Parts: sequence; structure tokens; C-alpha cells
Amino acid sequence: MAQLISFFVFIFILLPSAGMAAVVEIDPSASSAEFVAVGRPSMMKIRGKDGKVQGRLDLAQKDNLGELMIDLDGFDTGIAMRNQHMKEKYLQTNDPSKKYAKLLVTKFEVPTELLKNGGKADVPFTGKLNFHGEKRDVSGVLATEVKGDTLTGTTKLQLNLSDYRVEIPSYLGIKVAETVDVDVSLTGKISGQL
Repeated sequence: MAQLISFFVFIFILLPSAGMAAVVEIDPSASSAEFVAVGRPSMMKIRGKDGKVQGRLDLAQKDNLGELMIDLDGFDTGIAMRNQHMKEKYLQTNDPSKKYAKLLVTKFEVPTELLKNGGKADVPFTGKLNFHGEKRDVSGVLATEVKGDTLTGTTKLQLNLSDYRVEIPSYLGIKVAETVDVDVSLTGKISGQL
């Protein structure tokens, strides 16, 4: 009997360090994505803003932590006709399978101390990006800050449009460079056991 009690005490002591059950729900009203595409020659610069980000991350998982989605119809370049061409001709958002860019997060290990005590840290991540019907591995670093039950983060990615079979946009003989810079800002509420 004493051995059984000792076993349960041992298991109870181990439970707090076995991991966390923290979940981060991304707030679409406070999270966004934007892109910058530079023309060749570089006299033209197109900036798309207001791509809404939504999703959920389960930080207790070792892989497949969750999915983040960007609604590509939300991007605004500041010119209505250019928005229409971008969405209809290049991004083809009228096709439901191409309306969202989806990132399946396969690794994002937020330090337990950061979640418990707050603070800032650069946290590497990896994932699979499904964009325009093509899937590619991506990786980066999320500059992460935790304050209370709120996690915020920013990251920069570079996407090669030809990797995703996106036709390279052109206007009046000026083509956009194949590489597009994407900035993502996330804000999410942390819930669960830390």
C-alpha cells in the first residue's frame, strides 16, 4: 500500500511539469497581414493592407499545433480597380479553395516561463503554407510578447509567387518582382492551464 501511495505522489509531482494545456485564440479584429510587391524597374511599389488573420494554436501539441488563415479578399491596395485585378486575375479568390492562405503550424515552442511570467522572446516556427492551391514548407521567427493572458507577435515572410503558381502581375509593361514580402501581426488570448 505504501508503494502505491508513493507512486501516486510521484505522478502528482510530475504532472505540473508534463506540459501546458495553453490554447491561443487569434483575434481577427486585432490581427492582420500586409504585403509589399516591388515592380521591376523598382519605380512601382504595391502595398496590400488589411488581410484579416484568424485561427487557433494549441501549445500543448508537439506538432500540428493549429492553423492560421488569412482572408485574401480582405487585402486593400488603395485602388479599387487594382484590388479587383489582384483578387480576380492573380489570387483568384472567387475560387473557394484559393480564398484563404492557410498556415498549418507544425512547430512553435513558446517557453513556459514566457507564458507564466510574461515578457518577450523571439520564437522560431515552422509550418506548411497552403496558398493558391499549392503547399510549401515555411519557417520564420515570431517576435512574441506575453502580457497577462494576451500573446502578441510579428513576423516577416518572403514568398516566391512562382512557387505557388501565381501569375506575376504586370501593369503598363512593369512587372512585379516574383518575391513578395509579407508582414503578419497576431494578437490572441491565452486560455487553459499553464
